Amino acid sequence: MGRDDECRVLDDVLEAVRAGESRALVVHGEPGIGKSALLQALVNKAGDLRILATVGMPSEAELPYAGLHQLFGTMTDRIDRLPVPQRNALRVAFGLQEGDSPDRYVVSLGVLGLLADLSRECPVLCVVDDEQWMDRETVLTLTFVARRMKSEAAAVVFASREGREEFQGLPTLVLTGISARHARELLDSVMAGPLDPSVRRQIVTETHGNPLALLDVARGVGPAELAGGFRFPGAVPLSPQVERGYRQRLDALPPAARQFLLLAAADPVGDPTTLWSAADRLGLELSAVTPALASGLISLGARVEFRDPLARSAVYRAAGLVARREVHEALAAVTDPSSDPDRRAWHRAHAADSPDEDTAVELEQSAGHARARGGLAAAAAFLERAAELTADPSTRTRRLIAAAEATRDAGGHEAALFLLDTASMRPLADEQAARVMRIRGIIAIEQHRRADGVELLLGAAARFGPDHAEEARATALEALAGTFWDARQNDPLFAKAAASVADIVRRSGDPSTFTDLLLEGLYVRIVDGFVAAVPLLRRAVDLLVTAAPTDRWPVFGVNRLLLMLAEELWDEEAMGVLATRQVVVCRRDGALAALQQALNYSAFHRMHEGDFLAAGALIEESLAVAAVSTGRTNRHVEVVLSAWRGDEIRTPKLSAEVRQQVLDGRATFGFCADYADAVLSNALGRFDVALEAGKRAFDSDQRIVASMVVSEIIDAASRTGDLNELRSIRDWLAERVAATPRAWNFGLHERCLALLRDDDRAEDHYLESIAQLSTTRGQLEIARSQLLFGEWLRRKGRRGDARRYLRKAHQTFHALGSVGFAGRAARELQATGDVTTRAAERRHPSLTAQEAQIAALASAGLTNPEIGARLFISRRTVQYHLRKVFMKLDITSRAQLTQALPPEAAALPV
Repeated sequence: MGRDDECRVLDDVLEAVRAGESRALVVHGEPGIGKSALLQALVNKAGDLRILATVGMPSEAELPYAGLHQLFGTMTDRIDRLPVPQRNALRVAFGLQEGDSPDRYVVSLGVLGLLADLSRECPVLCVVDDEQWMDRETVLTLTFVARRMKSEAAAVVFASREGREEFQGLPTLVLTGISARHARELLDSVMAGPLDPSVRRQIVTETHGNPLALLDVARGVGPAELAGGFRFPGAVPLSPQVERGYRQRLDALPPAARQFLLLAAADPVGDPTTLWSAADRLGLELSAVTPALASGLISLGARVEFRDPLARSAVYRAAGLVARREVHEALAAVTDPSSDPDRRAWHRAHAADSPDEDTAVELEQSAGHARARGGLAAAAAFLERAAELTADPSTRTRRLIAAAEATRDAGGHEAALFLLDTASMRPLADEQAARVMRIRGIIAIEQHRRADGVELLLGAAARFGPDHAEEARATALEALAGTFWDARQNDPLFAKAAASVADIVRRSGDPSTFTDLLLEGLYVRIVDGFVAAVPLLRRAVDLLVTAAPTDRWPVFGVNRLLLMLAEELWDEEAMGVLATRQVVVCRRDGALAALQQALNYSAFHRMHEGDFLAAGALIEESLAVAAVSTGRTNRHVEVVLSAWRGDEIRTPKLSAEVRQQVLDGRATFGFCADYADAVLSNALGRFDVALEAGKRAFDSDQRIVASMVVSEIIDAASRTGDLNELRSIRDWLAERVAATPRAWNFGLHERCLALLRDDDRAEDHYLESIAQLSTTRGQLEIARSQLLFGEWLRRKGRRGDARRYLRKAHQTFHALGSVGFAGRAARELQATGDVTTRAAERRHPSLTAQEAQIAALASAGLTNPEIGARLFISRRTVQYHLRKVFMKLDITSRAQLTQALPPEAAALPV
């Protein structure tokens, strides 16, 4: 029976109760199979019923009637309505009065009477979760009631791990695992990086579709530990109690049976042919299999399956190093080098007990294949093991550096630094020293040590010899890119970096490659300014957009800068293509450090388009990726989104957090806090605060924010009467319009011209601003020009015309969820005499990004644990947010979500 069929059974129970009938149901299934989730789904759908719920607890299993007290103990007024014997029995059972131990039959009749009384007012749903830990008196009482209910509009539903004698005769629903497709999706959703397909298939098989077991495999296993499946099974964490239990079972087996189990555990793809061939090579008789099968730890069929991945991990971890080497050697010998060279190399590597150059060469050759199958972490694992098996010092150093680079790309900063330290224990050749400095420099920048990182990268670029000119240029480019993060105008690091790479730029000749174009473009940007650099930067972005996404640049190193350049040139097409490509490629390769950045930029891009819900979902994923990789969370995009939403409580808190992180050296992009303050202050009419905050952000001269923060300065300067600031921004925009004639720049420039005039010609500029911006995807700025035009029209006494534009602005802001600006537009409308916006403000309460995403997933039929796994949050957190969603949308069950969800939430991908 699938989840859809199981949900239909629950629907039938609710339908019968609503029709005034009685129902009972026992839900059976192993731990983690989804019993609690199914009961929660039942409760969510039963919003119009009276819910009575209790959960069994081991600590209360010996307390008679403890579960019954949870259900009915507070209903003293109703208990007193029962016949005297039943009333006294329940009062004694609940400790409300003294007396002899009550007769369970009388107590049961009393509970039956209570249900009948309650059901006359409203249909009743009684839910008992974790029955196996419930006190027996409660279970016996409720099963008695479930059998005796006749005309009551009530249902009693149990969830239990095992079928008990007490449940005989009651309808039963046996839960099985989720489908293989859903299991793969669940596993992929919680893995930090790519997983070898054959290993994924085996994990899904061995967990039997049990959602909790799937989550246990992934929980606490980062990309470095799992390495795309090649380090499986030893990486799966075990609690001491679980590991001890499995070891006791293993110790009871004969040595040959234990070796057979170890052989099966060491090969995580579950191929019987490989297993039997390796067993034969080890001289294991068929008799060794019988005790192994009898242990219940393993089964043999079309595939070799452990009872669960934890058992596989326990078997592998229980073995000694010599025993592991023996089975890996046997597996390597029987693995076909033509069809599966990578796994053969990996087994050979684990079998080696001393340096082995042939195996190291195989591992190095297989690193690229491993990356395609299991991501960068897998490639790093192959390279690291290759280095361990290398005797030649120079070759060992080269492989350690390559492993460190792959590890860094996979998000393992500390592990990469350890490998670099190991490589540096002996004297390095110039190009090796340069590569070590380059990787250290990139890590330093990603750890927000900008000055240290740029120094290292400049030193590395200078140290690469003439035979490595291309690497020198690439490293110089990374150094220049590093100077831009949180740099102020006239930052001396700009000049120092430019001077250091001047010779490299001059030697490059006519730039033709992407690296050369970008290197020279950034150099000119620093030395001669934006306008002079535009042709070079334009060519670089065009080349990147049209090229196949195979180059490392779109994924690592300067990926943030590439995205920013499209923003500064205000090429919306390039912004969309690069944002999407970055996320896709980083996910594909398991490039977690770059993925976090790509998700944040993509969120910024979606925010520009006014899609706050998609932006919020991307931010949530970015925070989740940070938690399992670098551990460094940056809230710079989240604070801007919060400001655009008009959240007056959360925005200042996030802004303070971003600033503190920057002060502590734990984050960059501190200017986003100023940008957020400017957005929120303009929305709330605090224009003096907005002007100061906007100027601070603009003075940072950051590529990602300058073209947007000018909108805040224009708005605030016009309302505070600071015409000099307004003229300065007008001139800045005029320069941009001349260099990059894009509709965005034209639209903002026309708005600035309109605000600098107070005669009739201002109207032409307002209308041109709206027309230009309407050709872009910037919904927020289209509405902003409409708002400012409407405000101007109202001041001119043209109330009818003002209402037309103010309504458009209000409708856009309100639909997008920009509460602050919607409120500002509403106040302006009300000043014209319009009263329709008050009802509109009340009619559609906005959902947060997380609430909208959870609601969309719930409406698609996902259970709370499945939603939690998808979003890296707990089941209780999902339940908490769904309650808030129900309150905001004024609904009582999940069945109503499809109709109640706002269009932008319903359209979210699930």
